[in-house]
Amino acid sequence: NKYSPIDTDIFFSADVSQNSWNENGTPNVVHIRVKDSGIGITPEEEKKIFTKFFRTENARVSDAPGTGLGLNITKNLVEMQGGCIWFESDIGKGTTFHVTLPVAD
Repeated sequence: NKYSPIDTDIFFSADVSQNSWNENGTPNVVHIRVKDSGIGITPEEEKKIFTKFFRTENARVSDAPGTGLGLNITKNLVEMQGGCIWFESDIGKGTTFHVTLPVAD
């Protein structure tokens, strides 16, 4: 992972939860979390993270390959399915991305 130090763990979890994120959504969702212990996302970059072609200016990873489309495409796919995506981040400690997807009745 270009955003986490080598030999660090990335945690993934998923469970069915009551939908407290989208009042117009289904009563239950699958809530997926992906947590790393990487560089984190600065407050300035938080506003741009889901935009097309956005790439961090952090010197540690700015030369890593990528187009800046991954999170934008992911956000569009999640929202097309009626879900939500967001994140929580601490600079130097890591980021947790959250995705909810509706559970069919």
